[in-house]
Amino acid sequence: MGANLVEFKDFLECCVDFIAHLEANDSPITDFSIGSPARTEMEAHCDGLAMNWYALRILERAAFAATATGDALDGHAYTFGGMTRRPSMHSAGILRFARTETGAPLEVPVGTVCSTNTGLQFITIEAANFAIGESAADAAAISTSNGISSNVGAHRITVVISAVSGITGVDNPIPFSGGSDEETNEALRSRIIAAFGVLAHGVPESYTTWALAADSLVFRASAWGQLRASNSVDIYIASIDGVAGSSLVDAVQAYIDPRRPLTSNVLVATAVLVDVDVTCTVYSDWSKDSSELEADVEAAIIAYLNWRTWDFGGEVTVAGILGAITAVDGVHDVTLSVPSANIALEPDELATPGVIAITVVE
Repeated sequence: MGANLVEFKDFLECCVDFIAHLEANDSPITDFSIGSPARTEMEAHCDGLAMNWYALRILERAAFAATATGDALDGHAYTFGGMTRRPSMHSAGILRFARTETGAPLEVPVGTVCSTNTGLQFITIEAANFAIGESAADAAAISTSNGISSNVGAHRITVVISAVSGITGVDNPIPFSGGSDEETNEALRSRIIAAFGVLAHGVPESYTTWALAADSLVFRASAWGQLRASNSVDIYIASIDGVAGSSLVDAVQAYIDPRRPLTSNVLVATAVLVDVDVTCTVYSDWSKDSSELEADVEAAIIAYLNWRTWDFGGEVTVAGILGAITAVDGVHDVTLSVPSANIALEPDELATPGVIAITVVE
């Protein structure tokens, strides 16, 4: 699959073969020195041949899912149940605004822009409303740019870009998550090949493949048998944003129902994101200042607990968390107080970062 069917040739190879052919057939044309009339005419023909060879190579690569890229690979995906490339996504979270004058109501409007100190921007998608006497108010917000780089840890968004009278500051009490890059060619190719490889109905791989093919918003899926009955199949899905809404669950159910064996009792449900709190004391090796080390450790924990990297029904281990922390440059040692034991996830559960508390000791 995807192996070369013909021997492709470039311009120089065409020239060499052209001259060799004429010589082998006792051609009266013998002067092929650069600049000669025969050489000039030959190079014009060889240039056209080389361009045709190149076009044929591109066509051959595009013909196979194993070698296609870009639009050609998207075409292969679409032929299998309308599978599409997963788009890049923004991150989402909560912005907490602060004020000092609390004697009157105050609204922070939708569209208020804030940023990290590195310039990554976020915009509110709902208003933050202060009642009389309140000094803090929350609003849902999303990043203004898509991609995994839009995921930031807690307490990183501290700059108010938009002018809002009465507001003295902003913070994000929890990490912003859900940002993802556009699906790569290799990731999409893996999904296509996995889908083509499922030929038998009724096996777990079939249900998982159908769930992933049902809608491009399905990011992860897992099928579990006999949780409810001997003929039951429970399929848990996570959307690009994590928890799948009812419309996406219904769409996957509708896609699978006509494909399942008649005797199978199939139920599609959303993933449950389980917050994993982490409390630790990190001992520095003095190669970084404490604030930088704290930020790096927090980022490592968030990366380790990113639900996109977990399998349904997995286990969050103390050893895994400690390993993620000790791998950070600048960490000499670490003690972990929360969690105190491994956390076993249910079949519908994926791990996600909860409250992260880090104490740095120099």
